Parts: sequence; C-alpha cells; structure tokens
Amino acid sequence: MSKCPKIRSTECEKDIVCYGIGSVASSSDAQYQFALLILLKEKLKVGEVEVFDPLLREDELTLIESFDCKRMEKNEVCKRSVSRLTLFYMIHCSLTMYNNLLWANWSPWQLRNIVIIGNPFSSYTFRYTERNLKTTALYMYKVNNKKLLLWLLVNVFF
Repeated sequence: MSKCPKIRSTECEKDIVCYGIGSVASSSDAQYQFALLILLKEKLKVGEVEVFDPLLREDELTLIESFDCKRMEKNEVCKRSVSRLTLFYMIHCSLTMYNNLLWANWSPWQLRNIVIIGNPFSSYTFRYTERNLKTTALYMYKVNNKKLLLWLLVNVFF
C-alpha cells in the first residue's frame, strides 16, 4: 500500500496514465490536452507517463515519445490495476472505460492511489436509469451513489 496519498507530494513515486487523448495531429483540443499532460508531468514530477489511444498514428506516437512519454503497446481497455499513486488522464473516455478502471482498483488501498482527470461522472450517470447503470456500469453506480468521489478528492488533494 502506498504511504503517499497526496498527488502534489514530491516525496513519493507516482505515474500518469493517459487514455483516449485523441489525434494530436488533427485536433486542436487534443493538442491542448497533450500540452496539459506535459505540464502535469513536469509540475507533479512523475516517474512515468504512458499514453494510449487507438487513433494515434506512428508520427504522433513519435512526437509523444519525444516528450519522454511512453507509448502503451496494447489496449488495456482501462483495466490498469495500480499499487502506487497514479493520475489517470482520461479526457475522451466512455462510461465503460471509467467503470473498467474503477473495477480494476476496487479496494480501499487501491482507490486511494488513483486520481482521475476526466469528464464528470455525473455526465454519464444522469443519462442512465439506476437499474441500467447497475447492470452496465456497476462501479460507476457505486461511486456516484456513495459519494466516494468527494471522499477521494478530500483525501488525495487536501
């Protein structure tokens, strides 16, 4: 279990995993989001930054690597399980992708090690009935229903 629950701390090892950034060659939104990713990498002094998006072409991956970010070789479908503090940068991700990430880290010692920068979960959960959400994205339902996000924000950032 990580002894360092704060993402701003310079005393612990931490990583960034970026899913779904989009095409940095053809989208100005993706370019801004990539610039923010690089700023986060520098300001948070992270150990490793890994990037995956099936839309990324070889020239875009080369550009990303030139900023000391690693290309993720296979699609994990957001099922990365973490044992140390990890910021997940998930700007263009689906409900299923967020749910997969929560599923892969659904224990108190793992949940305290994840920080997510992405779309508000409520933007997904309000689109579904409670019954539908429970059957298609149970972990998103659990997080939204139990106000776990507020707990994570308070305990990770402050």
